[in-house]
Amino acid sequence: TAGQLVDDPNYVPVQSFGGQYADDRDRPKQNVIGVLRGAKPGKTLLLNGHYDVEPIIHPERWERPWSSGSIIDGKIWGRGASDMLGGLSSQLYVASRLAKTRSEWSGQIIFNAVADEEVGGNGTLASLRTLRDDGFLDEPESPSCLIAEPSSATIALESLGFLHMILRAQGVARHMAGAALRENVLYDMIDVITDFSGVLHAAADRANVDRDKFWHAFGLIQG
Repeated sequence: TAGQLVDDPNYVPVQSFGGQYADDRDRPKQNVIGVLRGAKPGKTLLLNGHYDVEPIIHPERWERPWSSGSIIDGKIWGRGASDMLGGLSSQLYVASRLAKTRSEWSGQIIFNAVADEEVGGNGTLASLRTLRDDGFLDEPESPSCLIAEPSSATIALESLGFLHMILRAQGVARHMAGAALRENVLYDMIDVITDFSGVLHAAADRANVDRDKFWHAFGLIQG
């Protein structure tokens, strides 16, 4: 459970997001870890991917049943096929092939299927702690990690992160007849969001990426 990680500085208190996550701290979840060792000692490569997928809100809108797994024109139709069960199955295929040729390579490969990528990342944190405690990360060099996320068929060395925040606007109610211009506290909230969007746009311009992509990392929890 995520509650077993509260002492870790990288723990994310997902239950504080409320709603469907209110019981996250005590909800049992499972990770899958597989370790392959080559013929000789060497570097460690982590193959990391998440098996949790987005919920099905409108199944009637799917052209094919979301659980069919149908292959049409070379593409798999199904829940999470792109993000990111396709990547996870690719890594599992790679690991299974390498398991048959251990005499030809050195080091170790760790296959790591985790929960909670979509929110918090505590699944990866739990698996890393397990690997550390069981001695699989004791090599002098830090391990390399390949995360199979859809990235336009390119290898990305870095990606956008997440910044969780809650904006609260407080004010004193006044009758509209006695209020001055902009005394409504909503104007303050509008200013904050406008300023923040400017920061995102400036960062997008510096990174030379589409501004709209930055908005995917921005969420507003109303309260």
